[in-house]
Order: sequence, then structure tokens, then C-alpha cells
Amino acid sequence: MRLVIFGMSKKLLAGFGKMSWIQPELCPIPDMKKFKAVDDDLLYLDVSSLSAEEVKKKLSLLKKLAAGFFWGIIDPKGSIEDPARLFFDGASDYLGPAMCMKGFDRNRLKIMLNWNPEKVRADAQADPKNDTASFKSAVVTKAAAAPKDAFFPGWNDIKTGKTYHFYYLYLSLSAHTNLKTRLGEAAYKAFRDKTRLLLQQSLTDADSILWMESNDSYLFLLPPKTHNASNAIVSCLRLILFAPLLSYEKLSLPFPLNFTFALHYGQSEYAPPGKTGTIISDAVNFIHHLGAKKAEPGRISISEDAAHLLSDKRLEYFFVNAGCFEKRNIHHSKRFE
Repeated sequence: MRLVIFGMSKKLLAGFGKMSWIQPELCPIPDMKKFKAVDDDLLYLDVSSLSAEEVKKKLSLLKKLAAGFFWGIIDPKGSIEDPARLFFDGASDYLGPAMCMKGFDRNRLKIMLNWNPEKVRADAQADPKNDTASFKSAVVTKAAAAPKDAFFPGWNDIKTGKTYHFYYLYLSLSAHTNLKTRLGEAAYKAFRDKTRLLLQQSLTDADSILWMESNDSYLFLLPPKTHNASNAIVSCLRLILFAPLLSYEKLSLPFPLNFTFALHYGQSEYAPPGKTGTIISDAVNFIHHLGAKKAEPGRISISEDAAHLLSDKRLEYFFVNAGCFEKRNIHHSKRFE
């Protein structure tokens, strides 16, 4: 584990001098672009020498370097107007004027490491005198073990009106223009048909069905089987990665589209596609909220109810914690940049 401070003054190191087992390193701010972070790094940015505009740029770079793991801000002058916003953006720590005066010690680090259980697992039973064993063993938390696959009769034998477990996959499309206005009525209808076909073909390995559709979103049902949902995530990652090419080649658009995905696991009554108007379900409500309010273009958002899927070695690397939404922890896929 390394504790790296991006700053311009060696005096910063003194505030981190109370932990003999970990030595902070100072990296000049101009060298941030060259810095190579690893998964268990703790990265801090000292903003005391930066203008407001420089803070925005360096924060964006810091988040990319941290890749969804630990990063914090050192603000000895209290120049950050809204420190809480940092945590909304994924920060793990904020050291304001008072904390900079007090110094950063073992207890502070322990609080920070344990603050977000989705990011790390710290051994609370470890010998409190053994700092090295306690903190060097902090690792990225594995997703919860997958539940036993629920019963599913198959799409041919499923019963209308009966309640089943499903994975719910939400999808919406976005562009820097109003698609219907830009394309016109006839071309927009053709575009929707091509999009529907592309999605259904892409999700073949997930054994999905298109369950609900609106002008700007689609909701697919997947069997409650881990391999079906994992295959769907892989397919969604491919769609995101190749979105610009697919926009031109498959959807005949003169501009690129972005895909937004959300995945949830729950249960609801089943009704055939086109006859879902009477469905009342917390799971269906939540997946629409997650997709419309929390999910971001170019990413897949996964609820804690489906987070066990991230124990798949193919998928674990691609996801980071995205905070809480409607009392559920959420994971986002990393951006392809």
C-alpha cells in the first residue's frame, strides 16, 4: 500500500508522519499525468496552490488515476466551498484546515478505509498494535456470493399472473440532439426497429425478452440464472465500447449514440410483452428509477441486489462503487476512455 500526495510542498509529509509502517510519498502536481497508480494506492491532492479552475481539472485527473478506489483532498486553506460534493463524486477523504493542523494518524486512516465497505474489507479483529498486518491486508472487497439460481420454467412454459424472480435490464439511448426531431417521423420509426433488432441480437446469449418499451427506453427480462445475467453484462459492455461504430453501421445514423444500462435482481408478476399495464412491482419501479435517475451514458449501473454477478473474474475489474441510490448500493462500470 502506498500513500501518495500530489502537491508542491514537502511540508505536507509532516502531517502524515505518525505512522511508521507507511511512508507517504510526494509527487509534484505537474507530474500527475505520468503517475502510474495501482489498486491499493491511497491518493491525495493538495489544492492549496491551485486556482478554482485548476482544482476542477486536477480533480478530474485524480479520479481517473484512482480508478474508483481511494482518493482524497488536502485543503489546508479551506478553499473548497462544498466539501460534501467531493464525496458525491467518489472521494474517500477530505482533510480541511483543522485536520491539516491536527495531522493524519492511524485512527484517521482506519476510519477512512472502513468508511465504504464496498471499497475495502479491513480486518476489525486484527491486533490493534499490528498496524502493518491490519492495513496492508486491506483489499478490494469481493462481491457477495451469488444466491442459488431461482427456479425458472423457461419462456415457453412461464405462467401469466404468476410471480417469478428475474434480472431486469434497462436500456436508454442518448445523443447530442433530439432523435425524433433530427430524423423525422418515418426515419425515427425505422431507427427504432433497427435498434430493437440490434439489442435482441446482442442479448441472445442472455436468453432475454424485450418486456417493456417506451419512446426513450427498453426493459428486458432475463431468467434468474447467474450465467444469463453475466452474459448480458458482457454484451452491454461490448455495445458501449462499440457504440460509435454501431451507430453508423447498424443504425444508419450520421452521429454517435450513447447507451445507458441498468441491471437489477428482484421478483414480479409476469405478463406477456404488450400486456404489462397492470404490473405493480417494487422491482420494476426500482429498475426504472435506477435507469432514469442514477445510471449514466456509457456505463452499466448494477444494484446491490445483482452485485454478486461481479464476483465473475471477467467482470470484477470493470466496475467501481457509485454510492447509494434509494437505499441500495450501486456499482458503475468504468468508462472506456
